[in-house]
Formats: sequence, C-alpha cells, structure tokens
Amino acid sequence: MRRVMSVLTLVGLLAACSGSGHSATAPKPTTATAPAAAVTTTTQPKCTATGAPQLTRVDLNVGGKPRYALVHLPAHWNGKTSIPLVLSFHGLGASAANQQITDGFVAHSDKDNFIVAYPQAGGTLGNLGAAWDLKGDSEVAYVNAVLAAIEQRACVDRSRIYATGLSYGGAMTDLLACDLAGTIAKAAPVSAYLPARKCNPTRPVPMVSFHGVEDHLLPYDGSGRSQQRPFEEWGADWAERNGCTGKPTVAQYKPTVERLDYQGCKAPVVLYRVHHNGHTWPGHPLNLNRAAMIDLFSGKTTGKPFPLMVALGLQPAEFADTISLANTDIDASNMILAFFGLEPAAKRS
Repeated sequence: MRRVMSVLTLVGLLAACSGSGHSATAPKPTTATAPAAAVTTTTQPKCTATGAPQLTRVDLNVGGKPRYALVHLPAHWNGKTSIPLVLSFHGLGASAANQQITDGFVAHSDKDNFIVAYPQAGGTLGNLGAAWDLKGDSEVAYVNAVLAAIEQRACVDRSRIYATGLSYGGAMTDLLACDLAGTIAKAAPVSAYLPARKCNPTRPVPMVSFHGVEDHLLPYDGSGRSQQRPFEEWGADWAERNGCTGKPTVAQYKPTVERLDYQGCKAPVVLYRVHHNGHTWPGHPLNLNRAAMIDLFSGKTTGKPFPLMVALGLQPAEFADTISLANTDIDASNMILAFFGLEPAAKRS
C-alpha cells in the first residue's frame, strides 16, 4: 500500500492522505540562498565559469516566507554557454520531487542541454495539500526570485525560458503566460485546472496544451465542482489574445488524439484533445493496482474517504480510473520539448 500511495502523489493528489509514510521532502540545500526580494535579470549574464556549476536546489525568502525549487543542470554542459530553462510545476498536493518523476525531463536535459527547474508551492489548500496561490501576484514574485537565484549560478538564455505543469501546476503555467509574458517564451499546460481569470499578456505567447476527454476531476467540457472552464473555450481565448482568426482546424493526429490548430496567429495556439486519457500526463502511465486504489480512496485502508475525491463529488472507482488512465499513443513530454524547440521535431510521438 505504501508503494501505491507514493506513486499516486506523482499526479498531485495524495499529499492530504495520512498514514502512507510517503515523504515529499526535497534534498537538503546545497546552494546559496537567493535574496529575499524578487529580482528579474534583464540582461544576459556573462558566463565566466571554467566548468559546469553544481546546482541542485535554490532556497529563497519571498514575501517573508521560505521557498525553494529543485534544479537540474545538464550533465555534459560546459557551464559557459547560455542555455534554455524549463520551469515544470507540480499539481495539487504534490511536490517538486514528484514532478521530476512525472515529466521525465531530467534525462532529456542531460541529452538535449537545457536546465530544468521544479518550483515548490509554498501554501496549502485546506486539507488537500501543497497548492499554488492562483490569486494576486505572490507566485509571480516567487518565480522571478527563482529565476534570479538560478542566474546567480548558471548561464540562462533569457530568451528561452519555458513553462509547463500538471493540473494545478497547469494553472500556474497559464497564470505565468498571462502575467509574466515578457519572461515566459512559450507555455504548455497539461491536464490543467483552468479557472476563470483576468488575462492581459504584454505580448502573444505560444501555447500548446493537452487535456483528456475522460478527465473527471477537471472535465474536458468544463463544469463540475472544480468550476473548470471548458478546455476548448479556454484555448479559444488564447487564440484571440494571440491574434488568431476563426475556428481551429481539426486533424487526426493519432487514432486517439485530435490536434486543434488555430490559423493566422501572431503566436501559435495548439490544443490536443486526448481520448483514453483521464487526469494524467499523456504517455506516462502509472501502472497502479485498481482494487488497491479503490480501497484507498473509499477509506477502507485509511479510515476516511480521500478528501479531494469527496470535494469533487466522485466515487472511488471513478476517481481511481481517471487518475490512472493515460493515453500511450503520444508522449506529452516529447511533444512539449519539441514545441519549445528543445528536441528535433522528428521525435514527436
């Protein structure tokens, strides 16, 4: 049972569960603490290092609160050349360490020479665990501080900073595209929470996004207790912001996946309608025991029903199925990195 609960946190759903023994504690800090004030670097740093820097974590104080992010530098980087940076945000109740496993970007980082950073949410949402503050500008200040801290130790190409994230982390990705458009070059929310929000980016932001048709936590067509917006309605709003014209063209990308492309855009907007996919990262199945999950979520093994399931009004079997169903006709990680220009297009799957 402990293994089931540890793996499930990868989708950001089980931090509120007690009795699992799972720890989302990150490695102890090995790097200098970033300044308390959020500072955005506006000029390309001069890279004078004689060898690749060592950086696994940055620690900060933002708004009087301790925060951190895990960082992976490519293994074979010389440390002198400015390279891209990908920010990858975890889901509700999960952690930076969980997200490292979910997206699989670390191996790509070593091979394709980019930095990947995993920020950690600093707040909680009731008994549902770690959560991003999706209101106000506190997270924008935090992300700016993360970037400034990384740039103190490593050479970041400021024109190639990208954002992606799962679920609540997808909402963070959307928020940054709206409020930090001058910094985020491209964005890629996955199975994202899409609440209504004011969004006035300072420039068009290239956007790619994936959402499962069988996602019962954050329904594709919207509604539900989460107050989720319809995925395609959200995409249409980004198309309007990016100056696209008309409705998207719909093409069969894979037998189980349709690609929706907007035309005439100042910056591209591409949506993937993913069948046979629940609330997961496409291409990355968890391979969990369904019966054990149902026992867990029903409260049979913990003494109480799982809080998020109750909050969303779902049944144990429905909840278990939606967080374990992952489409394997595509790999969202490969496709996101190709969209960011960090992998050859031929590797799209």
